[in-house]
Amino acid sequence: EDVQKILEVAKIPKPSRITVFTAPAWKSELLKFAAGEAGKSGKFDFGVVLKSAMPDARFKQHAKELPAVLKALERPVNYYKENPLPEADEYALLSGSKSALSAVFGCAVEVVHADDANKENDPQGKAGKALPFKPAIFVR
Repeated sequence: EDVQKILEVAKIPKPSRITVFTAPAWKSELLKFAAGEAGKSGKFDFGVVLKSAMPDARFKQHAKELPAVLKALERPVNYYKENPLPEADEYALLSGSKSALSAVFGCAVEVVHADDANKENDPQGKAGKALPFKPAIFVR
């Protein structure tokens, strides 16, 4: 659905390649952490969760990005604070669907962990936007 929207907005009738970037592990960990924190109090409190996450070793090296990513995760956190997080491996799931996606869009589809993005497969820096269950997409 997201790819279709991109194709429509960008007015790309026939893409030559689609690259799907799955979220880095730390963002998935942040979602779990934030949902757990929100579940304790029954609501997502950005300030409280941010203050709790900042000193955590899993997130410390991402301190500059942490507030923006946490804000982007607010909606899923509010859902997952009361519902179990899926245990599915998003990368494996999308990789296993490459041939079906390729058939739907009529071009090659590549699935890449955001941590493995480089200038060749991500010339526009889309991988940094990947969130858990909301991959970043680059269409050529």
